[in-house]
Amino acid sequence: MIRSFRRARAMKAAAALCSHGRRVDAVNGVWAHYQKDPALARVLEAAGGDRATLSRIVVSMELSGAGVSLRGHYVPVSALFFADTLTYCLRSLAGQVDPAHCARELMCYFASGAIDFSPERSVRTGKTESSRFAATP
Repeated sequence: MIRSFRRARAMKAAAALCSHGRRVDAVNGVWAHYQKDPALARVLEAAGGDRATLSRIVVSMELSGAGVSLRGHYVPVSALFFADTLTYCLRSLAGQVDPAHCARELMCYFASGAIDFSPERSVRTGKTESSRFAATP
């Protein structure tokens, strides 16, 4: 329970910084949280990521359309605080997932308030809510 409070505080602080144009400070806050959360640090380390990787994720998600707040989550920042969404973002940076698709899946996840993040399930079944956030021609 203490871990979730710590995460919530760090997430809100980083989101506030990012929304006020202080992305570097926000990423530094996320990085500081990773130093206290070995599970997230392991996910980032396994992908060969570092502090700059976190910044690239935020920029990529913002440029892909996910730079929005949904249900109290600033999507590009909140995605860094959960192992499953972080993994998906890292896959997007590695070119394994289209960044626009990743952004839509993350927005659906945070908009729905779902407990688990499983974008592969929607891809396998052909059913996805990401069309709600699809760009219109």
